[in-house]
Amino acid sequence: MRLQGRVVKASDRTAITTAVIASKNSSHLLRRNTLRSQHAVGIAVNALSLTSFGATRSLTAEVSRGANVLMLGSTAGIAVGDILQIGDQINAAVYQAAAVGPDPGLVTLAQPVTTSAPVATTVQTFTASAPTATTTLARSSDSGDGTLTLVAALTGPAIEITDGVRTEYHWVNALSNTNGYYFANRITGPKTFDLLCSAPTFTTFDQPWTPDYSQPVTVLDFRLRP
Repeated sequence: MRLQGRVVKASDRTAITTAVIASKNSSHLLRRNTLRSQHAVGIAVNALSLTSFGATRSLTAEVSRGANVLMLGSTAGIAVGDILQIGDQINAAVYQAAAVGPDPGLVTLAQPVTTSAPVATTVQTFTASAPTATTTLARSSDSGDGTLTLVAALTGPAIEITDGVRTEYHWVNALSNTNGYYFANRITGPKTFDLLCSAPTFTTFDQPWTPDYSQPVTVLDFRLRP
């Protein structure tokens, strides 16, 4: 199921940019990109931060879904193990670099991309902090899932699923874009959610939601007040 909608000011219905849409129960995590691999019950999940460094780069060739190779204008400063974000923060997908070169501009990713990206899409390098908290998966997850069900709550901007060669990094929660629109793909698992919509200077909106998994898309809009 895809969850989508728009976040606006209650006063005049103008868009609110970079509003955060999250699960109130932090043991059920929404993410901005779907899983690349299957993960079993008991796999460790760490909360952490991702910090950008270096210049923003751009793709010089289109990347198709399922590919694991990027062509960039420059790979200067990129090392094996660095984390690369493809796209802006709203649609961010983060992947770990498995190899750099030998051709100029070539980076091989540890996992194939789950969505295509056109020429000129931005690519930013990040480093991961040490874990700030850790728990494990309470429910197995499949490739393509958009939610994680954890044994205990995790809070923080990003997570690391530590599963050997299947290790993945993800930003958590959905963000609204410059027109106020947000989305979260492939919602699975929980029978109910309490969704929190928040933005600086606005009162957080608490929206109970019971997903109807027989429907491919659910639209939930938020109107926030100061």
